[in-house]
Amino acid sequence: MTLSGIKAVFLDAGNTLVHLDHEFLATLTAAAGHPVPAERLMEAEYAGRQALDRVHTGRAPPPEDFGVLYFVALFTMAGIPERVARHLFTRVRAADREASLWHVVLPGTVDVLRELRRRGYRVAVVSNADGRVADTMARVGIAPHLSFVVDSYVVGVEKPDPRIFHLAVERAGVAPGEAVHVGDTYSVDYLGARVAGLLALL
Repeated sequence: MTLSGIKAVFLDAGNTLVHLDHEFLATLTAAAGHPVPAERLMEAEYAGRQALDRVHTGRAPPPEDFGVLYFVALFTMAGIPERVARHLFTRVRAADREASLWHVVLPGTVDVLRELRRRGYRVAVVSNADGRVADTMARVGIAPHLSFVVDSYVVGVEKPDPRIFHLAVERAGVAPGEAVHVGDTYSVDYLGARVAGLLALL
């Protein structure tokens, strides 16, 4: 893929710029009598993404709660019985409501953002979130390196709906073909951006 002609770089927040606190999840599984190392939980998280992909590509019916779908898939992939996984999700949801559990910034992340800005790209977040993503970006030190944040809860539309990407390109002042979106979920980030006319990186 060539980035020739690209003027804006949009990034997903969760699992792209900020990552799930797997160490915290490990403390929950241990307290529930099913200890799982943080590294194993990190690997198992791919099951959560695959569960979302199945819904958004029409291979599974929409769930009542995407959070339950995601975390039950994660915990069961890590070897935890579904009954316990559902109980763990209630603990995860309570903790996440206090402060987002997606707050781990990997080494080098800020360096990449700083370099993108130095090269003249407009850099922004386009995230399916709950209204707190801008605050999270500020809390973890990423906000100074962003031009703006598009939070699905705030704008009333979420990925993979093309409208959220069109809102982002309009705010950036670029055409869809002049932007690339980077995210972690194939159906939501990659296909959503492509349908909206953007380039996409998974």
